Amino acid sequence: EWHKEYNAVPACITGDVLECAVVKRPQTEAEAMKLAAEQWIFCDDIVSQGTQTVRKLAMEIWRSPNWFFWWD
Repeated sequence: EWHKEYNAVPACITGDVLECAVVKRPQTEAEAMKLAAEQWIFCDDIVSQGTQTVRKLAMEIWRSPNWFFWWD
């Protein structure tokens, strides 16, 4: 789904990490917030052990060409 919408492609996959290169980033704050909520559901560690809020995650993914996920 993220590949279709954002042209996100896995760049690195290990036993507990997934990093994606993203060609089409979210265009609006609302779109970034929706995507951040989806990513939080996919990998809650990126909020609980990372940005601490979904809003901060949204601001990171809005401006970054890479998405980073990890699981403990």
